[in-house]
Amino acid sequence: MSTHNQDNKKSADFLKHGSILAMASLIVRFIGMAYRIPMSNILGEEGNGIYAVAFDIYDILLIVSSYSLPLALSKIISAQNIKREYKNIGKTFRLALLFAVVSGGGFGILLFVFAGWIEENIYPDYAGVHIPLRVLAPTAKAVNISVAIQPAGGFTFSACSVDFSRAKRPWCPLRFPRFWNRW
Repeated sequence: MSTHNQDNKKSADFLKHGSILAMASLIVRFIGMAYRIPMSNILGEEGNGIYAVAFDIYDILLIVSSYSLPLALSKIISAQNIKREYKNIGKTFRLALLFAVVSGGGFGILLFVFAGWIEENIYPDYAGVHIPLRVLAPTAKAVNISVAIQPAGGFTFSACSVDFSRAKRPWCPLRFPRFWNRW
């Protein structure tokens, strides 16, 4: 009888966590819809094309610097938790944060410094692509830190932090319209 109750509890927890993830995903989709309209109007057709190229480069940077970090960190922390190595969990988490800061900060600095070179040598047909690259570069560090924090907070926190990190990235160019016009 107790295994039946445990199965029901696991099923209810699974549904609860799945609902939270689905709801967070829907909220992010609505935010995405809401930001695209004013961003398209502000940037215009050419600006949207340039931003799309820059965002593709930025996405590659994020994939290289943080793609497997949550999975690896959650596996390591789970194994340490099973063994009751709580001090090691703290060390692992601090090392993951250090890695996130160094990799995100390093790639962000490289992207900021080499934005002009990328425009001249890789995308010469897209004049002005260095501007959104320099605007997006500082956010790499923040995204990497939020990715490193995910496995430590449990499923609910993880789902919300993933969607929060997705939601905050697109708004960055809207915060700097004067920056866009000045360059």
